[in-house]
Amino acid sequence: MDVDQRKCAGRQLLFWGSLVLWVTAGYECYGRMDTLVWTVKGVYNLCRHEGVNFLRAWTYFEPGMFELVSYLCVCAVVGLLGVLLRNKARAGYFFLGAVAAIFCWGWLKLGLYDWRSMLQIRNLQLIPMAMIALGSVINMVQFYRQYTHRRKDERDARRPRYTQAM
Repeated sequence: MDVDQRKCAGRQLLFWGSLVLWVTAGYECYGRMDTLVWTVKGVYNLCRHEGVNFLRAWTYFEPGMFELVSYLCVCAVVGLLGVLLRNKARAGYFFLGAVAAIFCWGWLKLGLYDWRSMLQIRNLQLIPMAMIALGSVINMVQFYRQYTHRRKDERDARRPRYTQAM
């Protein structure tokens, strides 16, 4: 692996992981939008035709209906940001925090990831999230190495060098 490949390894992992997360979460969110549309139509019909107060109409629907759709929307947004910000090394802190928060939200609140059956389609979102986290870590390490090397060169350039002995 030469130097140019090492510089781009984190960016490539981050890009492909973000792209896969963006596409899969966006597609699944688009497929589940019927739940959201059905709920909004129900609230509209209650308010418009039945004369029920808007806030009262929302109490007839369970708020858990929106949790999976909002989870998928957040995954899609993080994937899109990963595609757009893959060249920014300091964005790695955001991506590490976002991936950890998404994983905890999906595991603890929604119960999405079942360790007994790793062949479920839901668990395939763990692969791009791991790629995003690994790519962010590699980007931050590579940035730190370039930064310290650049600072060393700047220190050496400032040091006066005498070619003659006085």
